Amino acid sequence: MVSAKKQPQPDDAGVEHNVSSPDDRNRIHEAAAKLFESQGYSQTTLTEIARLAGVCLDVVEEHGPKIRLLGAAFWARFAGDEQELDLATYPLADFDATDVAAIARVIKPVIDGMAASLGVLRAIEDAATCDSEAASLLEDLQFAHRSDTLKMLAQHPGLSARRRRSVADVLIYTFSHHCYEHLVIGCGWSRERYRRWVAEHIVTTIDSVLPAGR
Repeated sequence: MVSAKKQPQPDDAGVEHNVSSPDDRNRIHEAAAKLFESQGYSQTTLTEIARLAGVCLDVVEEHGPKIRLLGAAFWARFAGDEQELDLATYPLADFDATDVAAIARVIKPVIDGMAASLGVLRAIEDAATCDSEAASLLEDLQFAHRSDTLKMLAQHPGLSARRRRSVADVLIYTFSHHCYEHLVIGCGWSRERYRRWVAEHIVTTIDSVLPAGR
């Protein structure tokens, strides 16, 4: 990235400065995401991330090690930073859970995040086959997915803990990177079609487990 402000030129081309800033953090995470997507986790080095981000290696190492950058790159793409996107904050209890259009509005940022982070998730899954730290990261992401789905469903007053688990078992795949990849990337659905289908599936799945006469 070339700044409008002239930067000092170090010996290594593309590496500009060694003072970390919030902007550096964002550029490092985006550079890491691009490299992990294009060449994989094992083939990516911190030096390459520094060069692409336009910062010194020392600055990248402040945000490392590399496995931490892999997780941060995922969350940066999915939620805008490396913090988990907490579905418990979603206003599921604020409207009728039979309202497909309302649910479609609520889930839009999650689906946008899936689209943006799909390439990094592929890199994590590939790395997990031969790297124990990447495998642990993948397990953490899978746990977070299920946990957040249960948190979202917990806001529905008609769902007992048992029913929430039953619904979550279905929605964890329906509302996932893998389902998005299959239907949007593989089958050519539009993102809007997928979003409405997920919203409809949430409504019908919840309705199927609610007691009669509720």
